[in-house]
Amino acid sequence: MKNNSFRKTIALIACLSLMTSAFAGCSDKKEIDKYKDRIEELEEENDELREKLDEYEKGGKKSDDKEKTEEAEETDETETTEETAAESAYSEGLEFVSLGNGNAVLTGIGTCTDSNIVVPDKTPAGDIVTEVGKEAFLYKSVSSVVLPDTITRIGDSAFTGTGISSINLPEGLTTIDAKAFHNCYNLTSIELPSTLTFIGEYAFNLSAIESISLPSSLTEISAYAFRETPITTIEFSTGLTTIGEGAFSSTKITELTIPEGVTTIGDGAFDQCGLLTTVVLPNSCVDIGTYKYCKSLTSVTLPSSLTEIHEAAFAKCSNLPAIELPETLTKIGDDAFEGTALTSVVIPANVTLLDGSVFTDCEYLSSVTLPDTIEWYTYDEQYDYKDWNSYGCFDNCPRLESINGMNPVDWANGIDEELADTLGLV
Repeated sequence: MKNNSFRKTIALIACLSLMTSAFAGCSDKKEIDKYKDRIEELEEENDELREKLDEYEKGGKKSDDKEKTEEAEETDETETTEETAAESAYSEGLEFVSLGNGNAVLTGIGTCTDSNIVVPDKTPAGDIVTEVGKEAFLYKSVSSVVLPDTITRIGDSAFTGTGISSINLPEGLTTIDAKAFHNCYNLTSIELPSTLTFIGEYAFNLSAIESISLPSSLTEISAYAFRETPITTIEFSTGLTTIGEGAFSSTKITELTIPEGVTTIGDGAFDQCGLLTTVVLPNSCVDIGTYKYCKSLTSVTLPSSLTEIHEAAFAKCSNLPAIELPETLTKIGDDAFEGTALTSVVIPANVTLLDGSVFTDCEYLSSVTLPDTIEWYTYDEQYDYKDWNSYGCFDNCPRLESINGMNPVDWANGIDEELADTLGLV
């Protein structure tokens, strides 16, 4: 439409020019007046067309400006939509508590109804989320959790009793507190970050974890941390020094080789590991822990510098046929080898104490070699009383035929007339 109007204007201007030329060469007055009137009409029409042309030109510019404005609005709208989409990727309704230092703790699920939780790195108020607080998701119906890289701590019982099957532990996490993942019955795997320094008591107790790799940043595993899980393999770190009481009890590990550097294994750390066949303990280990009811255990390698075997250390290891005791050993605790499959045993020369029923119920035990250093009793002069240290030491050992190459009863009577009866030899 703009082009047609423009062409019409040009035509009128040309026509006006021709008529003016014609008027200049004309001598008839009437003819002249006629031309004048026509010229005036054409000039008026030309002015109108020029005005319309100007309007069209201005209108086109406005239209272009409108198109640009619309494009800008669309761009802004797209950016806003993308920002909104990014924000909506996080779970909404979660509860936070500000620590007042720019950081915050995730304290609860709040009004959030998501089963797959995505935790934001900042609260709506702008604080950085650094912790999952105590009991934050306790017994909630949660299937999975994605934690931001800002998290450094997971509090007591944070996920206890949830049905989570997936969660990431971000680099930067240093602390997993007690019972953090206790009874997470669907959690089959977990990757511990290289920054982790502490795992609390019962942290993964009764979870479904099948294997674990411990980072070198971790020096201690707390009591019962992985108790009653289906773990079959453990990859130990070089930085580990302490394994707590019951830490891996009732798991499904089959072989155990503790690395050098570990000095202490708590009582019951590997009790009731029914599939465990082999145990190799490092020379750095002073306290070796206990392995009660490890019924598949057939081989044990003890530290060469070990001084004490604790109470019930290998009790009820019903398939353990032999064990070599180090020369540095000085004490063997009560029930240490009760109910094992030992057939013979040599007690080192430095042992001074067999405490209580060390070999009770060893039904296959046939020969024992004992040093002269053993203190069978403590004598109380005031009351003329013998406090027997090794009471019932050989109770229910029906195949025992030799102690130090002698008939067991004759050997005992040669030391003390009450010893045979006290040790359970008669």
